[in-house]
Amino acid sequence: MGTDVADPELMRWSLSVGRTATCLDNTLEGWTVPLRFAPGEGWYYGGAIDWAGIALERITGMRLDSYLLENVLRPLGMTDTTFYRDSLGDKVAGRTAPCSMRNLLTGELTVVPTPYPAEPPVLSAGGGLYMTAADHAKLLQSLLKSSAGEAGLLREETVHEMFRPQLKPSQRAVLKMVTDVFHDAMVYEFSPGMPLDHGISGIINMEDEPGKRRKGSMMWQGMCNGHWVSVCTAVSRVNHVPSPTQLTWLKWIDRASGIAATLFLNVTPQADAVANKLFDDLERAVYTDLLPSIDGS
Repeated sequence: MGTDVADPELMRWSLSVGRTATCLDNTLEGWTVPLRFAPGEGWYYGGAIDWAGIALERITGMRLDSYLLENVLRPLGMTDTTFYRDSLGDKVAGRTAPCSMRNLLTGELTVVPTPYPAEPPVLSAGGGLYMTAADHAKLLQSLLKSSAGEAGLLREETVHEMFRPQLKPSQRAVLKMVTDVFHDAMVYEFSPGMPLDHGISGIINMEDEPGKRRKGSMMWQGMCNGHWVSVCTAVSRVNHVPSPTQLTWLKWIDRASGIAATLFLNVTPQADAVANKLFDDLERAVYTDLLPSIDGS
C-alpha cells in the first residue's frame, strides 16, 4: 500500500475513478488504495500502520486512544499526548505550533492550515498523534531502557525485534530505489550510498555514519520535516521544548551509543533545506557533546 498524496500514480488512479478522499482525511476510504505490488515483493511507504490500528481496535474491542492511554501513555506519564488537537483545552492554548509553508524563492514562512483534521473520523495509528517533545522523550527513553534490559514498557526481546533488519533482497532494492530518488526528503542524514534496511518501526542504517549515529540505528521523519532517531542501550539525554505540536518529527534511536533524539518541526514542504541542515547540526552537536571519543575527536 502506498501513500496517495505522495505517489503521482495513485493520484492519477484517484482522478480516473472519481475518488476525492486522500490519506490526509483520516478515513478508511482515504487509506484504501490498490496494492503497488504483491505482498512481500517490495517495500513502500504507506498506510500499513493505520490498518494495524484498525485491526487492533477490532481484536481488542477498544478504541485506539483508549488502548494507548491504558497501555502506553498512562504508564509512561505522557499527559500531553492526544489524537484530538483541541482536546487538551486551556492546557495547550497558545502553545500549539502552527503549520507553515516555506516560499522556495524567498525563503519566507507563511502559516497554512494544518493538513490533518482536528476531529479525525478514524484514529490514525500511523500519524494521528499530537504531543510535546517532552512526552516523546519519555517514549524514547523507555525504548532505550527496554533495549538495555532495564525496566521499560516493552520486553527486551520485543525491542530487539523492532530493530532487526526485516527486508529480503528484493525489498531492499525497492527501498534503495525510493530513498535514492527522494534522498533529501527521506534520508538526508545519511551520505548517498549508505546501505539501508527497514525494521518494524523505521529505516535502519547498516553502517556507521561518520561523526553521527552508529550502525543499526533506526530513524524516521514526518511530512512536516520533523525527525527522530534512536540509539538504545543506556540512558538518553533529550533536550525538549514544552510546546504541543503535531507529531511531524524526525527522530533517530542509536542503540549502540545509548542516544535517542527528536526534532519537532511543523514546516512544509518536505525536504526543507533549512530543516535538514538544522537536523544535521543537531545530530553532530549531540555526538560531539555526549560521545567525544567515538571518532577519536
